Amino acid sequence: MALAEKELLLRLLSGWYFTAGIEYGLFFSSILSRLVDDIGAHQSLFAYVLAVFPLAGALLAALIGKQTDKRGSIDLTIVFGLVSSILGNLIYCFATSGNYIILARFVSGVGNAIDGAIMGFAGRTVLPAERGATFARLLVYKQFGTISCPAWVLISKKFIKPKLLPDVSTNIIFAGVVTAFWMLVLLGALYVFYVRKITFPRPYSATLAVQLESSDATNLSSSLADENKSTVQTADKNIPFKILPSYINEPFVVANIVVFSSIFLQASNETLVTPFNKSYFGWGTSQNSLEFMMIGLCALFGYMVAKFLMAAKETGSRVEPKNVFGAGIGGCAFVCFFTAVVIAFASFRAIWVYTCIAISIFIFCITFPLTLVSSASIIAKNTPEEYQSFTQSIRVASEKIAQVLAPLWVGGLLPADTNGMKGFLIMAPSILFFMFTSTALNSVWQYL
Repeated sequence: MALAEKELLLRLLSGWYFTAGIEYGLFFSSILSRLVDDIGAHQSLFAYVLAVFPLAGALLAALIGKQTDKRGSIDLTIVFGLVSSILGNLIYCFATSGNYIILARFVSGVGNAIDGAIMGFAGRTVLPAERGATFARLLVYKQFGTISCPAWVLISKKFIKPKLLPDVSTNIIFAGVVTAFWMLVLLGALYVFYVRKITFPRPYSATLAVQLESSDATNLSSSLADENKSTVQTADKNIPFKILPSYINEPFVVANIVVFSSIFLQASNETLVTPFNKSYFGWGTSQNSLEFMMIGLCALFGYMVAKFLMAAKETGSRVEPKNVFGAGIGGCAFVCFFTAVVIAFASFRAIWVYTCIAISIFIFCITFPLTLVSSASIIAKNTPEEYQSFTQSIRVASEKIAQVLAPLWVGGLLPADTNGMKGFLIMAPSILFFMFTSTALNSVWQYL
């Protein structure tokens, strides 16, 4: 694969993540209104609608990643995911009951389940030293998509509805906007894979080294040799996992635990933030929307920091992935304990609560991207080439399981009179996992 073709492929993948960010932002803010106001379904279905989207990823991500590794190409995986996303959004637009909304979100979740396969394939597309920065680049585009949602809301309400579709619900127009973006990405995929015929032949190292310029081929061979040496040494030293496949090693397990606990913390805070703001600040929809926009901007800055720290130099990343990993874990663990304490002692509209929440959000938005990007990089580093998409899909499955469990856990612990013990119970799973991870890091730090 020539360098220009590789960049074109990465732009296609970036477009997928950008659209995924738009879908997340638009649906997160409108799906309750679509369910209750447009269809008249009972609000109790809302939890199921939220849960089935990540559930589809948890069930299918690993299988999709395994098939992608087996084929050695991403073309059919991306086309399958895009068609599923488009179909899910069309069902959502024409749904007449809450059950159809649940079905629509499940089908869309199937399309989103290709996330891990894309990450693994992107990791094989670049030099090993460039993987961290490449992962960060893709997630930056996803964050761009999320923070662009207010613009699409404004366009939908001020232009599309009054001038083009006056009799159509705004919530359906939002889904139509997302569908249009998915169709554009699908056209791009068909052009890249079937018009330009850009494929990714296996094996990676043998084919790409021949096609790159000699200097790049030399760097590639050296980088791959260092990576293979590191992987072999790790496999030899990871005695407890000797009976399991080579990609099941201590770094893989620790990274997935960190991903689960970090996403659980994020999803817990997302579930908690709206009722917390209402109970302690008296905030409504406008204030919450502004808060989510600021969170998105902070998270975008966090991903850009991760991209800068892990950008490849001649000898590797600016900062070792394991150091970025440790910093991310430390920051997320601090936010976890800090949030639990704030919940325990918060009082209505107390100035110190505003200050503490702002500090907590800022630290989390900086360190959470560090955790996600570095964990993906560590998994890629300690995984043989032929299992990259599968192991990244397992990481995505860990994320999806956390996204399913966190709202159920937190929602069941949100009484009107939240007390100190309930505050710590809300964060208990993340606290336990972060404590376990901190202990495990002592034994695996040298292998990361």
